[in-house]
Amino acid sequence: MAKRADENNSDHPASDAGGALSTRGLRVIRRQTLKERIYQELRKALQEGKFEPGESITVKLLEQELGGGTMPIRETIQRLAAEGALINLPTGRVKVPLFTADEFDEIKEIRLRLEGLAARNAAIRLSDEDFARIELSHQRLMSVATGNTEWGEIVHLNYVFHFAIYEAARSPHLLSMIDSLWLRVSPLLSIPFKKPAKVRAEWVLGHEHNQLRLLDALKQRDGKAAEAVIREIILGSAAWYHRHHQFAAEPL
Repeated sequence: MAKRADENNSDHPASDAGGALSTRGLRVIRRQTLKERIYQELRKALQEGKFEPGESITVKLLEQELGGGTMPIRETIQRLAAEGALINLPTGRVKVPLFTADEFDEIKEIRLRLEGLAARNAAIRLSDEDFARIELSHQRLMSVATGNTEWGEIVHLNYVFHFAIYEAARSPHLLSMIDSLWLRVSPLLSIPFKKPAKVRAEWVLGHEHNQLRLLDALKQRDGKAAEAVIREIILGSAAWYHRHHQFAAEPL
């Protein structure tokens, strides 16, 4: 089940706060018995695009990056593989998924329906407090999206913004399905921020315009308009990837 979008490692106990970070920015897990925290840290790293599409992942690498021991790492890999975030190959290797254009478009079509429904329901059901949280999350995203902020933070804040909306739909099962889809495509989420400035700006400016329209639809409690804008965001993003990303020729 998806965590609240504004949760950001708030469950880390004081004894682990300020722990060392690996070269990839993963927080080293000090308590080997806390399997869930190892899982959440790796899941968050995948969500933020800190692993490349097609990248090999080994237990040894994750032990070096996270700590925590072999068995919790193996269990985390198996759990994320079951969610579609990692792929176990017959050779015993583990890889981050590569996507063909057809796979990407299949997920896009599912997202259009699920996220459109969530946006529509959110507009109808959200409270004033929900809207204030959504608006604040958008302000935080815009404050970093056009600057020199590390791209992992931008990807994270984009997730926070979208899921602040989807949570307001008050549909836990729908939220979980959307979260699963985002996790599956997460290796692609950092790609816009690794492109030349002009190409990146095309992605950022398109999103900024539509997100402002989305905020207006939510403020007006206009479910139909909110659904339409979310669909435009997803379709616009998909079109950007088809223009600027080289998809795999075959599934991994």
